[in-house]
Amino acid sequence: METIIKNIITKYEKFYTAWGKYLSNQTNGNLKYLSNAIDKLTDEVAELQEVLQPEINFDKIEFDLPFDSADFKKEWLYWKEYLAEQWKTFYSSRAEKIALKFLTEYSENNEQKAIFILQHAEMTRAKNFYKITKEIAEKPTEIIIEDRGGIL
Repeated sequence: METIIKNIITKYEKFYTAWGKYLSNQTNGNLKYLSNAIDKLTDEVAELQEVLQPEINFDKIEFDLPFDSADFKKEWLYWKEYLAEQWKTFYSSRAEKIALKFLTEYSENNEQKAIFILQHAEMTRAKNFYKITKEIAEKPTEIIIEDRGGIL
């Protein structure tokens, strides 16, 4: 691993040296040298990515939603879009299957409770959903307005 890191540093030093020569001279020879250095560096980075993080392909897991109604399907899709927009996160098929399992448990297999749990999490800008207890349901929630820095 130490050799790989030293190799990366050496390649970047060569790149920045070439870049400096290009900026100071701006000749065709330096431009070609820089172009070749960038190509070689790109290849090296690709090889290092394969060594450090080999590509692993997984088949997606097939699963059914716990509730068949259009309302639940719409709310589940809305939840996933909310996560992507608010938190820049996405479910893998395995994580989505487990999340649905927990949602079913938290809602006591009740579709309306499941939808409420998702909506409550969205309203509170949560990254995860939780079982809603009476205390949570009755607790007032502060809505933070980010662009104004205040609280409504």
